[in-house]
Amino acid sequence: MPFTLERLAASTVFQTALSIVWSATGLGAMVGGARAERRVMWIAGATLMGAVVLKLFLVDLGNSGTLERIVSFLGVGLLLLVVGYFAPVPPRTDRDVLARSDGG
Repeated sequence: MPFTLERLAASTVFQTALSIVWSATGLGAMVGGARAERRVMWIAGATLMGAVVLKLFLVDLGNSGTLERIVSFLGVGLLLLVVGYFAPVPPRTDRDVLARSDGG
């Protein structure tokens, strides 16, 4: 496959790989944020997971009936289940309140 933006955007294999990589990155941020009790990091990972879910419905659903779409939905769904078990949202701490009041 030629390495052009148009061909990559049209490739179902590339779109599936993109969804899985983004989901794994979001999962890593959420697990890391939960273990380090860094709520901002967890929220960044959750935002990325939300973007992946939007991408699934807006981009991947357009390629209905393909094996790649099925793999993409199942892969992201399994990662979301893993997040719910291993990375619950950390409780709000004084550090979060201070970070917000300092502007960062």
